[in-house]
Amino acid sequence: MSATRLPGFDQVDAALVRCGIGIDVAELHGLLAGYLSAGGPLSAGNWLAPLQVDADAVQVSADRDLSDLFAATREALDDGQFGFDLLLPEEHAPLSERIDALFDWCRGFLSGLALVPERPALSSEAQEAFDDLAGIAAFSVEEDEQDEEALMEIAEFVRVAVLLIHGDARGAPGSGERLH
Repeated sequence: MSATRLPGFDQVDAALVRCGIGIDVAELHGLLAGYLSAGGPLSAGNWLAPLQVDADAVQVSADRDLSDLFAATREALDDGQFGFDLLLPEEHAPLSERIDALFDWCRGFLSGLALVPERPALSSEAQEAFDDLAGIAAFSVEEDEQDEEALMEIAEFVRVAVLLIHGDARGAPGSGERLH
């Protein structure tokens, strides 16, 4: 289990506003998770630059919520206890907002994977999960088709797919990492 607590969606949103960073919370978290899952090297001091997010590194490293976002995400992906969670709006947010955030999260994750130039090849099972995430990222839902239970099931599927891809990529021969 990770030692650093993942800040809430609204906390990170406020931090992005404070730091003048123009990216959606869910997309940023997906981007970070995708980059880390593909083995991209990031340091706590300047983790947004490799993600191609324009930000003042000094201001970001001084912001507790953004520092915790980075640390908690890295720790949760690497802890081997499946404690990783998607950073999405809270349950009290409108369903349409939560659905859009999940799609943004998936797009961010795929972009984060793509930013790592020498990512390892995925197994067929992880490649299938990747393809499913790409399908989810491209999906759109009409207002009359929105379903709370379906959102929860898809979010859980995405979470497990991310852990599969992360474990596969980080445990690939030549990655220098070992699975727990």
